[in-house]
Amino acid sequence: MKKGSLKAKLISSLLCGALLFTNSSFAFAENQQDVPENINSKVERIISESSNTSTVVQVLDVVPGHVYIPRGTTFEIELVEAASSKTNKKGDNIAIRMVDNLIINNVTIISKDTIGAALVSDAQKAGGFGRKGSMTISPQSIKTVNGVKVPLKSELKGAGHADGGAVAVAVAVSLVGGIFMKGSNINYPAGTKIKVAVEKDTDLKVTPETLAAEMDLSKPQGNKLLLTVR
Repeated sequence: MKKGSLKAKLISSLLCGALLFTNSSFAFAENQQDVPENINSKVERIISESSNTSTVVQVLDVVPGHVYIPRGTTFEIELVEAASSKTNKKGDNIAIRMVDNLIINNVTIISKDTIGAALVSDAQKAGGFGRKGSMTISPQSIKTVNGVKVPLKSELKGAGHADGGAVAVAVAVSLVGGIFMKGSNINYPAGTKIKVAVEKDTDLKVTPETLAAEMDLSKPQGNKLLLTVR
């Protein structure tokens, strides 16, 4: 058989095979949607779809459409009065005060000098054998202009100085002598600053339209009592 004839038959066989493959279920589809996506194409498609859709963020404990203070918002408060591990005990209430205004959308939400609440969450008075005093103050809450309680989280934690030398001497001298060798207490003066954060998203119970009116500082706030005159 001639080489030219053999080559022609081979080409003819290949063409027939290609036609059969094209007509089979494994054929490469002309429709682009049937083509498997590679990873780059998939990422580009997702980004494109995301940019064309609006994302709705759900905020827990906040009525849709209400203004709120976001969780994690930080500001400074200060101690109204001095506190000490010598005089304060665990469970004592401590008054705190806003250092500056908290403003949202150009409206004062919590005004400067607003009084809030803190708690002595741990306290240990200085004692014998050089034991140092310690105390932890945990801010609890503060109220907005319209009376909404804002939960806070933070800690002011400190300790006095332990008299290590006194402990060593006490062991060498006597048990009774060591009792009189005391460490120091921790003292927080009035005005001590504490950076606090809002513990959770806090609904201000107002809409953007009513925010300014509800937070009007000249408007009487507090517990309201309605009296009828007979």
